[in-house]
This record gives sequence, C-alpha cells and structure tokens, in this order.
Amino acid sequence: MTDPLLTQYHLLSDQRLHFGRLYWQSIAFLFALLIGIAAVSRGMSLIPYSVGLIGCGAITALMGFVADRVRRLEGRYEDLLEAIEIELRQQGHAGIQTAPKSGSLGARFVITMGLYVLGAAIILLGVLEWIAQAS
Repeated sequence: MTDPLLTQYHLLSDQRLHFGRLYWQSIAFLFALLIGIAAVSRGMSLIPYSVGLIGCGAITALMGFVADRVRRLEGRYEDLLEAIEIELRQQGHAGIQTAPKSGSLGARFVITMGLYVLGAAIILLGVLEWIAQAS
C-alpha cells in the first residue's frame, strides 16, 4: 500500500506542472492571436484602426490578468508541496528535499506586469489614434 501523502504529492506536483505550462501557453496564445489579428485585418477596413488598437490592448491586458491568476495558482501548489515535504520529513522519510520556490517577484511576475503595461500602452496608442482621426 502506498503512502497517501506521497500519492497526494504526486498529484499536486502534476497540477503544479500543468499550471506552469499553462502560464507560458497562454502568453504564446496571446501573441499568436495578436499576430493573427494583424495578418487578417491588414488591408481590411472592417473597423477603424484606433478601435482595433484599443481592442488588442484590452485583449493583452486581460491576458495579463489570466497569466497572473495562473501564476498565483502555481504558487499555491508550491506551498502545498512544501507542506507535504515537511510532513514527510517529520514522518522520518529520508532524502526528502524541498524544491526552491519561484518567488513572488520573479521573472513570471515581471512578464505578467509587462503584459499589463503593454496592454495599457496599446490602448493609449488607440486612444491617441482616435483623437488624431477626430481632429
């Protein structure tokens, strides 16, 4: 019979890896989406350029929110895994090591904040374009 803590650790570790991959996949999807929008709308006059910029900026900022949520979920799983590692050591399991934590202000935080800033900058460009078209 297997130790329930080890089974739980394995399941939580798989979930943490899932959210780690999902973080990068969501950002890759965002850039693929923006490139696709630019390619499809090139030369088309379906919507004004300024509205397209504002929309792309909003999509980017929203994806920053999604990436931030996924990053925080991954951090929660890291905390749960650390608690299990501590419990396993207390039970006398030899060789249990605690994996280093990613930290709250690491590269993923900077990239997530960059998505927010990029989204705001694109929205600002769209608003400036709108003002320029109106005058």
